[in-house]
Amino acid sequence: MNVPFADLPATARVWIYQANRPLTEVELAAVGPHLAQFATAWTSHGAALCAAAEFRHSQFLVIGLDEAVAGASGCSIDASVRFVHELENALSISLLDKAYLAFGAPAA
Repeated sequence: MNVPFADLPATARVWIYQANRPLTEVELAAVGPHLAQFATAWTSHGAALCAAAEFRHSQFLVIGLDEAVAGASGCSIDASVRFVHELENALSISLLDKAYLAFGAPAA
């Protein structure tokens, strides 16, 4: 079940993936329906998950889940990672490379 992020509780589980570059407005518009479809269809052991998915600041894919409705299982988390891989391929970006750092403290 796709819900707005504002409807998720403060205790929602959140995954954040950083793209290696900002997405263009055209890319963001094109990917929006895919994010909504993912959040709508995402399930855990057949139970619909109460989820939200969106890009923020043109560069951060944020997926939120209300685990009070239904919790994520290993299979559902695997499904979300497959979805992220699909986005990487479709947009020619990297979302799973942990070598990118958006914000950091200055060197001492």
